[in-house]
Amino acid sequence: MNIGLNLMKECLFCKSSNLIKNGKPRGKQRWKCRDCKKNGLEGKKYSIEQQKRVIMAYIRGVGIRVIGDIEGIDFQLVFYWIKRIGNRIKAVKGREPRKSDYVEVIEMDDLFTYVGKQTKN
Repeated sequence: MNIGLNLMKECLFCKSSNLIKNGKPRGKQRWKCRDCKKNGLEGKKYSIEQQKRVIMAYIRGVGIRVIGDIEGIDFQLVFYWIKRIGNRIKAVKGREPRKSDYVEVIEMDDLFTYVGKQTKN
């Protein structure tokens, strides 16, 4: 058991070292930056390697729920990571798709939902 001090040295957002303790949700110390007023928790729960595995599995066609089950994370977090990387790629690409870029065939995954109204007989 580690009984040493595990202190955040800088703000995750503005990199300031002007931090104060701000609660302890779920057993992890929360810190508040006095400069940018944002909160941050100690440590990262998920590694970059795990995030890369999730994205690569999705690119290879594995379903979102299956990825979550394999990695031991919630499928909503998997979806969030995929959406976030998609937005980053879109920002880097920085242009609207050409007509030739549009997809003619699409495969539906776990995210497909039908919402409709049933008619009474």
